Amino acid sequence: RSFHPPLPLYFPLLRYRPVLVPALRRPVGARAPSTPLAALVGRPRPDPESVSAWQSRYAIVCGDAELALALSLPKVQEGRTYGPQHYAPLLEALIALEDWDRLRDHLPIARAAASGNATLLPFADRAEGLLGLAARDIGAATTSLRRARDGFDRLGVVFESAQLAELLASIEMPESRQHLLEDAAQTYERLGAVPHLARVRVELTSVPIQPVLEQ
Repeated sequence: RSFHPPLPLYFPLLRYRPVLVPALRRPVGARAPSTPLAALVGRPRPDPESVSAWQSRYAIVCGDAELALALSLPKVQEGRTYGPQHYAPLLEALIALEDWDRLRDHLPIARAAASGNATLLPFADRAEGLLGLAARDIGAATTSLRRARDGFDRLGVVFESAQLAELLASIEMPESRQHLLEDAAQTYERLGAVPHLARVRVELTSVPIQPVLEQ
């Protein structure tokens, strides 16, 4: 109720808040209740000067990577203090679009902009890992994805960590797969991420049982 109009949404600190909740809730499967909150700030295209990184992030989780790219790319190119906030959604948008060349170009710049933006480094590590997968360099990809997951774990970004556990389970050695999927399932259950939990439970049923060695 506190977000209901009239609100001075032209102030940046207020403008991003109605988008923050749906941007965080949609990935875990909570869709309909959050959509009206994001609508309070209006469509971002007609007002690009006041676009926040959270609006770009919301576009990504809604499946509109082209919009996220259009919102965040100019912001990082402006060289202003808010630019680093837009690098994570920019990287995510390029991943969703499978624009590997531009992703490779932006990664070093994103890493250089990570000072004071702790979550940017694990996002960059994840992007590097996905670049490795796209190039079929499984060894390098695994190293980067593990580093990304460790980074998200240290920061308490548990949903992103669970998603990486799932991804690593698909490329790690078979003996690691069950442990990674169980970790992801526990996180999804704690977050109430029902669609993700259901998917991982199905994956767990296909994990071969490891024989117990006799002592």
